[in-house]
Amino acid sequence: MSESRNFRNSGGRGNNRNVPSFRGRYASNNYSRPSAQPSAEEIVRNERQSISENFSSSELTYGGSDKIIQVPHGRDYDKLWRRMVEKELKNQHMMRRFICSCLVTANEAGDKAESLVHHLGSPEGLSRIRQILMFDMSVDAGLKPDVASFQRVILPFLALLTRKAISDCTLEKYLNSIYSVVHNNLDSFINNGVINMLEILVHRNNIEDQKTSKTELINDDKNAFIPTSQVYISTNLCIDNVLSFL
Repeated sequence: MSESRNFRNSGGRGNNRNVPSFRGRYASNNYSRPSAQPSAEEIVRNERQSISENFSSSELTYGGSDKIIQVPHGRDYDKLWRRMVEKELKNQHMMRRFICSCLVTANEAGDKAESLVHHLGSPEGLSRIRQILMFDMSVDAGLKPDVASFQRVILPFLALLTRKAISDCTLEKYLNSIYSVVHNNLDSFINNGVINMLEILVHRNNIEDQKTSKTELINDDKNAFIPTSQVYISTNLCIDNVLSFL
């Protein structure tokens, strides 16, 4: 399929709606005094409270998944993707950090979001996207490097593709290139990957990774996305939004 196809002007484009930017839960303008890192239990508790508040907001009805899938804003975390975009993402840990760093930047409109789209739509950025699309995924990936966690890698990646600051970007050439790569891998990534993972979680009625405890996962990376029971709704929102752009 030609890279020049204009996915942004497809029929689903009208689904984009206005959602205010999210500022990270742990962001701070004062770094003169290092603060203690929150414990795994505190992170889970804060995440649940934040998502609960967002679900009670009327903005969710027209804002897609922007307010559901959020990641903590660690110090200089929004700059990490710049250092990684030209490097091969060799394992799920590199993918997770790259995606979450992109999400932090995608929460801000303007020049930062445009720079992100420009880099993701470049040859190097498209290579990173292909690596993620073609990587094996599992709901029980744990900390294994050779398989991507559906909950902590794939779902945030779907959220990145549908972030308002990304989908509304005026850099048509780069944005169309991004969505074209996704479209070319749609069957293997969405139909054979994401849908299968979602069906497993629904069948279990449990979103937890059954190989590794949540505490161990959080202690491994406190800046990672923490899935909650709303993962079913957020995944469906992301899938619907992705398909609307293709």
